Amino acid sequence: MIFILFMIQDDLVYMENEQLLGEYVQTDVGKILVGPNGSARGREWIFGQFDASVLPACMLMFDKSDIKATSQGDPVMVARTISKKVNAYNANGYKEELNGILFGRWDGDYVDGVAPSAWTGSLPILEQYLDTNGECVKYGQCWVFAGAVGTICRALGLPTRVVTNIVSAHDTNVSLSINHYYDENMQELPDLPKGYGGWQAVDGTPQEESNGVYRCGPASVEAIK
Repeated sequence: MIFILFMIQDDLVYMENEQLLGEYVQTDVGKILVGPNGSARGREWIFGQFDASVLPACMLMFDKSDIKATSQGDPVMVARTISKKVNAYNANGYKEELNGILFGRWDGDYVDGVAPSAWTGSLPILEQYLDTNGECVKYGQCWVFAGAVGTICRALGLPTRVVTNIVSAHDTNVSLSINHYYDENMQELPDLPKGYGGWQAVDGTPQEESNGVYRCGPASVEAIK
């Protein structure tokens, strides 16, 4: 089997700087910040994106998603698929979906799986997902989802760094709106002006629906700031 990755010069995500390429694509070990505000600490995480099981697991994830084969060369659609499929939830009241990669749990009852704190890397997770033909792996929490996203993205050639959100607001009153802007000729303006390319945020544990599915990103980091 031949895998074509996001590594050629014409790709939107092509990274020319070799030092950055080494850090955000080729490095297979890193740290993920874990813990509450004021006492967060770094945990080593083995991304292991070059292991023989990772790309087949990625392809299995795509096969069990709704992404078209013609869209698998689009980094935006690929990122949205990863955000949706790394977590094993769907849009129907967070019911379990057997073809997501990780099932999240926070109540301390992990007897039928692996405690989130026991994971030290993505490989055992992706190997189990592949060996069971796409059954979700139990259990994950935020940093575990993020580590799996990092592995999958780097394996596919998408430059990736794991960023931990320690404190944030959440829209509990469903008051967010979607706005559309038009010029004097009633031509719709783009949602973001030029200059908002570069790094994009993708969430491995999305808490809001996007087009009827729980997924988040890619969103311009510059625009978020």
